[in-house]
Amino acid sequence: MSAIKKGAIIVAGIVSVFAGGVVIGSAAPAQQVVQAVKDASLKVTKDGSYLTMRDQNGRVLSPLIYNGVTYLPVRTIGEGLGLTVNYDQQKREVQVNTKQPEGDLRLVDYKGRLGGNVLLSLVDKDLNVADTDFSHGAVIKGNTKLAFSFPEGSYRSFESDIVVVYQDPNNKTKKSSSKKNITLRAFEVVNGKEVAFFSDTYKPMKSSDEGEHVSIRIEGKKEIRIAVEGADGYTKVIFGDAFFRK
Repeated sequence: MSAIKKGAIIVAGIVSVFAGGVVIGSAAPAQQVVQAVKDASLKVTKDGSYLTMRDQNGRVLSPLIYNGVTYLPVRTIGEGLGLTVNYDQQKREVQVNTKQPEGDLRLVDYKGRLGGNVLLSLVDKDLNVADTDFSHGAVIKGNTKLAFSFPEGSYRSFESDIVVVYQDPNNKTKKSSSKKNITLRAFEVVNGKEVAFFSDTYKPMKSSDEGEHVSIRIEGKKEIRIAVEGADGYTKVIFGDAFFRK
């Protein structure tokens, strides 16, 4: 089957982006049904890495071509560039912002210095192993400790899916499941000392059906540390879709 298909889209004035499969345009009063080309073979990259474009239900989206102009999903592209994207249905307005709105805070949007050996990422190939489907998160190699500082009472909990992956030192092109669990610990810094208040272990993962989720209560805490322990230099721990809950 050809990767290029024709489909009908709704156009309001001159459009440049579409959100969740619905085309959003200017404030023109009329809408038209037009013929566009859906080109699944057209790829989008960010800094050389491919972006997988999906709607809010996880379905893969393809670029649309209309009158020689290529249209891309604004949410995927915007969030891939570190922007926040919202749609006001009442105003029929797509809102793209450079600042994180008040509310939940994604780990990738934390502005402080984390410390430790951590890569914050929005790149699909960094985050998605073992049949996962994360859009943002962090990749940690080996044992490390992350530091966070917030105004007291800012957030209630830290939420994340956990994936443990082992890179076979004898085969650098093949990823396989780690054979040992890792321990995740959380500390509160009180009078300059770390006081542990959370500890749990997480097993290796082969598919998304075996995934585990961590929820760490941090309400009322101003300075916290999250430590990964028990991981050797070949072990990667992925915090998938990690965020601080308001």
